[in-house]
Amino acid sequence: MSREIFARRVWSLRDSWTERRDLKALGAGNTLYSQFELLEILYRWTLESVADIRSVYGPDFDITVGPPPALDQAVPAFSVTVGGRITLTISLAQRRRTDDSPWYLHMNVEGDSTPGATTEWRASNSARGRLQDALLTVLGAYERGR
Repeated sequence: MSREIFARRVWSLRDSWTERRDLKALGAGNTLYSQFELLEILYRWTLESVADIRSVYGPDFDITVGPPPALDQAVPAFSVTVGGRITLTISLAQRRRTDDSPWYLHMNVEGDSTPGATTEWRASNSARGRLQDALLTVLGAYERGR
């Protein structure tokens, strides 16, 4: 194994652990601002993932990412639409009941062949993988509908 390859693996290891620690801190504080910061991170990762999708499907593939979330939106959110038919939306939500964690992220997938699956998003060590899995679900729904 060359030194450059090993150095890349070391960088990757360090970066993944830094990311995990940062996400753990954000997930522990379910405040409006910490959850909005997590939403912004997920948006950035989505842009990176969509670039990867386009590298496989080609630059003309019909996938769009909406504008970045803004704290002054009625519901801070962003969405990704594939083929003009299937949409993944991640939004900031507030619990109706009062407890120690009033803010959380909500994920929703809707489209032709998808029955509006919704779930609560929790910050975890696997957040990037979970986002990528959600995008793969949307791509799978798109492919089934073709």
